Amino acid sequence: MYHQKMLHMDASKNPNIKVFTSLDAAYGFNKGDLGIEIKKGSCCEAVCFKVHKEVMTANSLYWKNLMESDVDMSEGMYPFEFDEESFRKLLNLLYKGKCFLAEDKIPAFMRILDFFSFDEVLKTAYEQILPHICESNAVELFVQFNRTISVPPPNMEKVRRVVIENFSAVARVSLFYLFKEEEIVDLIKEDKININEQDLIDVLVWYSNNFNCASDLSNEQRGTVLERLLKYVRFQHIDGEYINLHFSAIKLLHRPAIQQLIQFAIDGKKIGSDNQLPIQMRGPKREAY
Repeated sequence: MYHQKMLHMDASKNPNIKVFTSLDAAYGFNKGDLGIEIKKGSCCEAVCFKVHKEVMTANSLYWKNLMESDVDMSEGMYPFEFDEESFRKLLNLLYKGKCFLAEDKIPAFMRILDFFSFDEVLKTAYEQILPHICESNAVELFVQFNRTISVPPPNMEKVRRVVIENFSAVARVSLFYLFKEEEIVDLIKEDKININEQDLIDVLVWYSNNFNCASDLSNEQRGTVLERLLKYVRFQHIDGEYINLHFSAIKLLHRPAIQQLIQFAIDGKKIGSDNQLPIQMRGPKREAY
């Protein structure tokens, strides 16, 4: 029974344990069936965390035997010390399918991996050794934790395909970590990506303010890419005030082409109706203004 045993961990042995002590209810790690007791020092009072049993179920013999054993963990015996190596052992149980992790808990659970061996986890997920992480979760993890990780080309193509098909479910800026700028222009120009105009503007604002992200292009070349992207925004579907407000954040406003596009959008809105941006703006291929 999970509630009958308590794992005792001494934070003084490994500073990474402090990660656990900072987790709150939003992550679901302070509730559940499996108790994890953490001492911040020999003179400190232990802090107890409760982990959901879905994280480590009885179909793992390792955990089943540990929880049902007669080992007196309070006497300094640590069958599972919460250090990096032991954490990898836990991950190996997940990798091999011997320890089930409910899919809806994966994103929250994976947040702590940034302190351990995220590269290893992600590599394993892409190699399809981790059976309980679906593709959309893997893409989310890729974007959220380590945008510079090296992904083998076949798997990168797979991730790109998932991003294109499920773009609304992943971070907008993932475009610029998964595709070359020229490829992004083509995706938007040919209407191959499920993105509405307002989200597209958010992406462009982010791009203009993050010229230091991984890329071989110079600032001038990036400015040209930004101009090209702006040419495929259907400004007639966006409120003029929204455009004026958000494009003021773009650092390249001095570029004449961008200024003209903004003015076109604002003037066009004054002439047109006050329709709000539709939820979906799919339609014929975009045509440059």
